[in-house]
Amino acid sequence: MKKVQSILAAALLITTTAFAQESVVSTSGSVNDVYYSMANGDVKSVSNTNWDLAFEMTGYTGSILINGQKGNKLFVSPFAVADWANFDTTGYMSWSENINSLTTWSVGAFSQNPTSDFDLGWGQYDINTHTVKGDSIFLLQLSGGSFKKIYIKNLATGNYTFVYADLDGSNEQTKVVSKADYIGQNFGYFTFDGETGVSREPSSEEWDIVFTKYISLIPIGGGQFMNYPVAGVKINKGVQVAERSGVNVSDNDTMNLNWDTDITTIGSDWKSFDGSQYVITADLSYFLRLANGDVWKIYFTNYEGGSAGKYYFTKELIKSSSVQNGLTADIRIYPNPAANSDIIQLDVPIGLEVLNVTAITASGQIIYGSFENGAISFNQNLTPGLYHLQINTSAGSIQKNMAIR
Repeated sequence: MKKVQSILAAALLITTTAFAQESVVSTSGSVNDVYYSMANGDVKSVSNTNWDLAFEMTGYTGSILINGQKGNKLFVSPFAVADWANFDTTGYMSWSENINSLTTWSVGAFSQNPTSDFDLGWGQYDINTHTVKGDSIFLLQLSGGSFKKIYIKNLATGNYTFVYADLDGSNEQTKVVSKADYIGQNFGYFTFDGETGVSREPSSEEWDIVFTKYISLIPIGGGQFMNYPVAGVKINKGVQVAERSGVNVSDNDTMNLNWDTDITTIGSDWKSFDGSQYVITADLSYFLRLANGDVWKIYFTNYEGGSAGKYYFTKELIKSSSVQNGLTADIRIYPNPAANSDIIQLDVPIGLEVLNVTAITASGQIIYGSFENGAISFNQNLTPGLYHLQINTSAGSIQKNMAIR
């Protein structure tokens, strides 16, 4: 059956004869995020300073981002939620400063350094009630220089409840961001300017990459790094990316590529600044495998920073899958939740081949797996906790959530 599936999958992949397209995206001086579809171009351009916090809408990881590109900073305090009234910022400059993960959307600044697979960084997951209860107080420095103490009270019944106040305890507010208000979007947003929720993303199905600014780690010597804002490209959830260097960008060979889901694989490293202008790295191209199975190539030809904020690139559809998106939706995983001794099974439609599987823990660790005879096996034991499964098939990728108890 596996051989038959492979033949069917190969027959369903069609190499395209589409011409390469020259494209330009303007972020209006890097003040906007531009959500972009490889097939349809610009989807939405939105100010990158109209939010402060972002709450993950899908999955079990409960990721919470800060808007570092706006200038916000998040410090991890030694205080538990029970110490809210006695919160003290003495010595806060020695506290750890967290930034959003550079590899996954599932580990925001609030979600760093978990102590177990049931720890989401800001709170503990209860496998019986499927709620998360906050346990940590953070110090949030806003872009204007003011400070707030803040904790995430809980994530329950699809609602994030969080509490913040001035450092002296005044102006305490309790706010709720509801998943029901952001259906189809990766994140729901909140701004302290007006203290309200913000819907700023298009539907996740509409875009593949986003041209944006984000905080990266820049080496400064002696094994030390500094947080530094860069302009670059991130991929959407469900998209896989492969980088190829040292090969002419006109080459469309996709054999032997190393695919991953690192959201900043494209990032900003394809350009450098020589003191007067940006220089594009030669013979560097990227390949994107979308959730529907299409494969695109993209490489950059120019970048204008400053008041322009323009990206010049060439894109080309390399492979198009005629498999209907519904095939991947028919994949079922069981048992779920599972004991760590259970055999984890996948129901897969006939004609669909599972290429590989990865499990991502709540802390962002990637565990690689394979699929054979209806079962998934991993290269290490899965300890109790929450996992985000990425199942890569001949028709594209699909994400499933799984709990090991």
